[in-house]
Amino acid sequence: MKKVFGMIGLAKRANKILAGEKNCKEGIKCGKALLCILSEDAAKNTEKSIRNSCSFYDVPLVVFGTSEELGFSVGNARNSVLAVTDENFCNAILNIINS
Repeated sequence: MKKVFGMIGLAKRANKILAGEKNCKEGIKCGKALLCILSEDAAKNTEKSIRNSCSFYDVPLVVFGTSEELGFSVGNARNSVLAVTDENFCNAILNIINS
């Protein structure tokens, strides 16, 4: 689990992460987002909105960690949703989660 947050932190430092619902939805719509990470404790409206966007635009979605953990990994207090914009980081995060 720590490896995932570490990888998210690396992606953030490389400027390959979009944080927040509005930024993630923009990234999904314009094709920049390759993977969305939704926190387990995201608000129902946020969850529905992101799930619908990911489904419509065919972007993989994983539910992982809490909003505090996701936020901490990118240097914020809380983040309910993050989007990865780099294919290599996307593959690395998915490999760690699925292993």
